[in-house]
Amino acid sequence: MLRIQTLYRSLSTFLSILAMAIGYFALGRLSLEFAFQNSNATPLWPPSGFAFAIILLFGYRIAPGIMIGAFVVNVAVFLSNKTTNIPTALWVSGIISIGNTAEALAGYYLLKRMVPKVKDNNYFRKVNHIFIFLFVTVIMCLASSFVGTTAVLLGKIIMMKHYSIAWLTWWLGDVSGILLFTPFILIWINFFQNRTNSANIYWKRSKIIETVALFFLVILTSEIVFNDWIFTLYIFKWAFWIIPVVVWASIRFKQHETITAILLCSVIAVAGTINGNGPFSNSSSRLISAFSSNESLLVLQAFISIVVITALALNASVNEQKQTEAALRSMTDHLERRVKERTAELEQAHEQLIEAEKLAAKSAMSNTIAHEIRNPLTSISLSLAILKEKLASMKDIPDIESSLNIISRNYGRIDQLVKDLLYSNKPAQKDFKKINLAETMEEVLKTASDRISLNGICLEKDFEKGCIISADDESLKIALLNIIVNAIEAMLKNKGRLHVSVTKQDKAIVLSVSDNGCGMTEEETARMFEPYYSKKPSGLGVGLTNVQTILKNHHARTEVRSEPGQGTLFIISFDGA
Repeated sequence: MLRIQTLYRSLSTFLSILAMAIGYFALGRLSLEFAFQNSNATPLWPPSGFAFAIILLFGYRIAPGIMIGAFVVNVAVFLSNKTTNIPTALWVSGIISIGNTAEALAGYYLLKRMVPKVKDNNYFRKVNHIFIFLFVTVIMCLASSFVGTTAVLLGKIIMMKHYSIAWLTWWLGDVSGILLFTPFILIWINFFQNRTNSANIYWKRSKIIETVALFFLVILTSEIVFNDWIFTLYIFKWAFWIIPVVVWASIRFKQHETITAILLCSVIAVAGTINGNGPFSNSSSRLISAFSSNESLLVLQAFISIVVITALALNASVNEQKQTEAALRSMTDHLERRVKERTAELEQAHEQLIEAEKLAAKSAMSNTIAHEIRNPLTSISLSLAILKEKLASMKDIPDIESSLNIISRNYGRIDQLVKDLLYSNKPAQKDFKKINLAETMEEVLKTASDRISLNGICLEKDFEKGCIISADDESLKIALLNIIVNAIEAMLKNKGRLHVSVTKQDKAIVLSVSDNGCGMTEEETARMFEPYYSKKPSGLGVGLTNVQTILKNHHARTEVRSEPGQGTLFIISFDGA
């Protein structure tokens, strides 16, 4: 298995090198048609950009493909042009191929060293990266131009007086090739690699129209300036007419569209200049001094290089500004969320503080009642028991038993009041167990049945089966009985209607208690659970406070709806067990 993997990697590397050599040869063969005096120094050299892009994508292992392609294409051109003999063509081409390979390797090393962390080999997202790329391009092309020009000089292919122009042609041809073709290849590959289904959203109808308009204007303007279309007046021969279109592309469009527009303009400009048209041709003597064909292409390549760098930098600047604005919006949204969350936390803390103050006041009052009332209440209970025992044989005395019963009932009422006050300060119960809420409610209604019947109240029940919750049964009965008693006391005698239901709603068990009593205002509803607040003249306002404490201990959610003269509805939701 390991041997197969090794063989596969070797074959993959070989095919990559072969493809690199073929691509380099094809581009080089076309470009060397415009070489300066058969020196193989040409102002048009896309192979440099192609080689640099490929080596950035696949690494230095692809470098032999550059050497092979450069060697073969230079030998072929030297021999086809009969520039020199075969031995000289071979060793000069070998040196040139070494220089071309060294150029790509030097650029790869410098760029990776100066911009080490770049996603997807896209060095054109940030303005500073673009100018680093320009600096690396200028430096790396010195290697190839110096080695190549020196080789053709030593091979006596050019004379010493032509060395400087040959070197400049070689260097500028490589620089312009890298500045135009390397971004074009890398940006488009990056675009296809990162394209998602959401990219289709980008192609809205208005954007399609704008894109078509851009490329139409690029073609039209380029043809007018560089091929003398439509207008032949000298004023339309100036190259600056293309600048507004390039600026529009840089500001309004993505990287791949911008670089494609510039490449299209460059192809038209080169074709027009070669045919003797445009502001840089050797026939434009009214605009600039007459150039040779080589000089015309050199000036054009310098112009294209400047346009490329300017457009890419402007496009990156616009994109950086958009990213900064998006980051600021995201940070603003985050801060707003944090402010809202913090405000909610502060409000909750404030409510908890108020609740704690209320509980502290309630605790103090409860302790006072327990100390001041319950002790003498115990004495009354004991005395009442003794009195009942002593008077057990005196039942013939009128109203004795009735009076004792009244005393006993009122004692029980006071004792229950004290228990309620004390219970309202107790922490949550831990001894919970599964209970059937419907059964618990049946027991509560049974306890309150004498009050319901004495007040002539019509009772309606709607209980579903299997309404199981986790609860402290005894404390929950106290709370529910309090709600039922309050509902009974709120209704008129013989006119009341009490509806109680226990139902399942999703994962919750919901208890509803409604009456057609006197109801409450919004203010009264909001304050009903406050300690010591009561509408009843004789009420102390601790019953519903106790109810709220018990329901909170059960993690129940309570909703109260009430209107004056319409009655009140309690909706209590428990988590199902």
